[in-house]
Amino acid sequence: MKNRRHAFTLIELLTVIAIIGILAAILVPTVGKVRDTAKDAKCKAQLREIGSACQIYAQENRQALPFYTADNPWTFYLEPYFNSKRPASNVYSNSSVVFCPGSTMAAPSPDKGFPRTYSGNPFVIARRTGSTDTTTPAVSLTKVRRPSETVFFADGIQVNPSSGSATSALVELGVWKSRPALTANSENPIDRSLNVDTLEGGATLTGGHLRYRHGEKANVVFGDGSVRSFVQQQLRERNFAIDY
Repeated sequence: MKNRRHAFTLIELLTVIAIIGILAAILVPTVGKVRDTAKDAKCKAQLREIGSACQIYAQENRQALPFYTADNPWTFYLEPYFNSKRPASNVYSNSSVVFCPGSTMAAPSPDKGFPRTYSGNPFVIARRTGSTDTTTPAVSLTKVRRPSETVFFADGIQVNPSSGSATSALVELGVWKSRPALTANSENPIDRSLNVDTLEGGATLTGGHLRYRHGEKANVVFGDGSVRSFVQQQLRERNFAIDY
């Protein structure tokens, strides 16, 4: 007696296809959320490393925090603390720790270097006019009264048209106020951000703003090394004042 192979009927095939479609609809968003969660976790780990590098830098420089100049970003001065084996660059970093994995802009190859996607608090990371400027003082870590509430670095909008980097410092309050003004308006929320990278969205930005690239949240490292996430206008002006 001959064995007859059972062929799938059209209804059975359609049923299998429908089941596969349902499973895909369930699994694909879940996989995407898992991937986004992993990127968020890595970003926070990188910000912790940047925060730790600041602490070590201060310990080795009489409590002075790193700064930046018109020529060199803050990454130039923290590069040796990122276990980098190559000399610092004034355009790209040699360490991927400065590049957020949640960035939607492709990072240059490791051979070229990495653009920075994190910007510093300008009241913490001082700006000097150049490498020979020795009159502009760096901010002392001992002057930060409430390190657990003071922003050091945060996710920043990428605005540089050539390198794709974020600005060294945030300008989240528009025209920056004096430190006493920040304290006087301590509970005012910071300005809303356009939340789009210049090169990606075509927006024209003249300064750095927070980038809410993790589920509409921005990751921030504070002076005590803690990392937290914030939605738009959740941070207050006092979070940028070192003497509040």
